[in-house]
Amino acid sequence: MGHPTSLFLTTPDPNLRCAICLDIFSHPVSLLSCSHTFCSDCLATCVNATTKKNPPCCPECRVLIEDDPHKVRVIESTIQNLVVRCKNAYLDEDCNSEDYCPQECGWTGPLSEWSLHAARECAVEIVQCVCGYNCPRGQMGGHVGSKECVERAVDKRVAPVQKELEAAKQREEGYKSTIEKLVSERDDLQSRVQDELDQNRMLTEQNTWLRHTKDSAKKASLNKIQRLKREKKELMSQLAVMEGRVKNNGVDRSGNGSGKKRRRSASKDGRIRAVSNGHELEVHAIVG
Repeated sequence: MGHPTSLFLTTPDPNLRCAICLDIFSHPVSLLSCSHTFCSDCLATCVNATTKKNPPCCPECRVLIEDDPHKVRVIESTIQNLVVRCKNAYLDEDCNSEDYCPQECGWTGPLSEWSLHAARECAVEIVQCVCGYNCPRGQMGGHVGSKECVERAVDKRVAPVQKELEAAKQREEGYKSTIEKLVSERDDLQSRVQDELDQNRMLTEQNTWLRHTKDSAKKASLNKIQRLKREKKELMSQLAVMEGRVKNNGVDRSGNGSGKKRRRSASKDGRIRAVSNGHELEVHAIVG
């Protein structure tokens, strides 16, 4: 965008107007293909809006742009030497601000000094104090260091700190809530683990007792079997001895014709009875 014509003390030459924005050139550039001149930003906006189907061309004569535009330093120097007013040269009659209203500045000078004047020298230019207060530059000297300025500065510095402290307190509360939740979960987990350990210990003790009982019962059964086997062996030996005696007694008595019979019977309960000459011998046989 160019410089508005109202900025200049006298009406500039019409040839210094941009055909796109209709203001006075700002950083003028010229096209080599047709020598037309435009503001640098205005021409860039038009060129960027083109597509492959519509290649860039001069906004004024529609000649295809083949080369990059070049700066026109002579025109730029001429415009920078034109006399302009301060941007605060006009009063704002509709101002309803409670703090200040723009005031008129009578400065005039070349356009090259216009920005510097507004940034550093203009007494009615609205500037901002470090405390955040806005007022004309000419009034800033009476404001800086005042009680109001100090209070505003303190508030400006303290407010972010207080905000950060509040945020830190909220984070702290959140951390405390999270820690309490984690501690509760830890205690619950420890309780469950302790219950599992107690149950495992009880099961281990039961298994140990059952194993011990099983081993004792097995050992007792084996001892009983061994004892029964020994008793059976002893009884069988006694039985064999008795049978031999009975047999010998029978042979001796048969030679004397006693005519008495020897009989041997077995009862249903496993007892072996040997009867010889009216004498009954009873032997308990253990079937292994």
